[in-house]
Amino acid sequence: MGKKKNKKKQQQQQPAPSPAAASSPGDTPKSPAPKQSPRPTLVENGVSSHQKPPKKKAPPPLPLGVDLGTAHARIAAGPVSGTPGPADATSVRIISNADGVRRTPTLVGEGGLVGEGARKALARDDPRAAADGVASTAGVFAPAKDGRRGSNLRVLLAELGGYAAAAGGAAGSHLGAVVAAGPERVDGVLRTACEAAFGSVLGYLRPAAAVCVAHGLAGERTDWRECAVVDWGASGITATHFRRAGTCLELVGSWTNAELTPDAVTGALAGHCANMFKRRNGGLDVNESARSAMKLWMACEYAVGVLGVGGAATVEVDGLMEGLDLSVPVSRPRFEMLIGRILASAAEFVGASLLPNRFDAVLLSGALCKAPCVAASFRKILKGDGEDAPWSGRPDVPADEAVAVGCAVHASAVVAARVAGKLTAVASKEIEEGGAPISPVSLGFGTEGEDADAFIKIGDPLPVVVSGEVLRGKGLEVVQLMEGGGRTVLATAQIPEEVGCKDEEKKASVRMELTVEGRLSISVDGGPLTIL
Repeated sequence: MGKKKNKKKQQQQQPAPSPAAASSPGDTPKSPAPKQSPRPTLVENGVSSHQKPPKKKAPPPLPLGVDLGTAHARIAAGPVSGTPGPADATSVRIISNADGVRRTPTLVGEGGLVGEGARKALARDDPRAAADGVASTAGVFAPAKDGRRGSNLRVLLAELGGYAAAAGGAAGSHLGAVVAAGPERVDGVLRTACEAAFGSVLGYLRPAAAVCVAHGLAGERTDWRECAVVDWGASGITATHFRRAGTCLELVGSWTNAELTPDAVTGALAGHCANMFKRRNGGLDVNESARSAMKLWMACEYAVGVLGVGGAATVEVDGLMEGLDLSVPVSRPRFEMLIGRILASAAEFVGASLLPNRFDAVLLSGALCKAPCVAASFRKILKGDGEDAPWSGRPDVPADEAVAVGCAVHASAVVAARVAGKLTAVASKEIEEGGAPISPVSLGFGTEGEDADAFIKIGDPLPVVVSGEVLRGKGLEVVQLMEGGGRTVLATAQIPEEVGCKDEEKKASVRMELTVEGRLSISVDGGPLTIL
């Protein structure tokens, strides 16, 4: 009896199980969780410890300049934002590729081979294409017969972006690139590939404009008005005329001759070496063997580069044909004689494009322009002799790297302006989305009562400067053109007619400028800017 009473007392003392703790007979009973004491709240500098720490701002991007040439690509890195002093050519460094070379062939081969590896594979599989100049037959900017231009561009640019990220170190995790490419190449395919490779694309520049930036004509140097840029690259020779418009470059005109390429120079040297080999070896013709022609072509390409900076070069090929070696020394006078006709045609084209204008600066770009005879020929035809010779640019900017350097300087300026808050919210948003600040409206001007042309269109990169002519003696209208065909008059002005003026003087020159901050200004006949 006593034991039964003790058991009843123990059962009465045990607490009844809660409904949440009820379980099936086979379950193991769970012990109640211990009560946690409240965490003490610490307040330091007005911020509670319970509050989430503020998110760290992403570091500014590493400014990059990307020169997407027809035959080679180059990458330059500008100074990280916060570096003392303005960005210029002295603060820019060229980024080498995995082989330690400062330029990368714009070639993509089978299996993802990029650059020199793709070129060697092409020379092995298709020696005739390599002998004819790989840029025009197999480069990423060559006419795509198999529809693979987009994929090849993505592979090439991804490789370049990897070089930049590796060279940038800690700053390489955020990239901001300014890409130099001709206006005809900047399409949706190129934009998509650049954004995938570099993350943030700050804008696109004409190669000639990038050359001006590299030499300081868009920054610290203001003692000029007219500038000529001659670019002799794999896509031909291009002559461009710029005019200084405040802090901007106004494009006056650009002309290209696609027939005068460096391949013509290499071909002239290869023809000379082939004749020497034929004369020494019983009439053996190198051109009868595609592989022999490819070996000779690649050796001559290297020799042309050496002759551009040195006094002489030797074209050497071991086992060129039937086990016979080639060794042909080429002096600079011999080289100048071989390319004399080509150089004369190039100088004639430049003169016909740019003369009779007088230039305060003549800038040269492209590997061929490093040759003294080429530089002297262009500057001579542009009135470059004597004491009145135009300025020839900064001596520390190589002609073959000027485009990449200019893009890097421009990228540094854009990043610094964004960090300092000098760009508007709209402009900053455009940059974050991977593009340069663009015009949100279409603007134009013309004679009052007549149709006005759209000189600035929606999507044009800012800042932009345009020019045109209107008749004197009538009103000038500045208008905003609507997409549906309507127009809104923003301002009007009267331009007086000069008595006794000639027919060509009856038109007034009008310049319109739209800045990144959205400031629109007008100038007539070179007068002061009027802000609207």
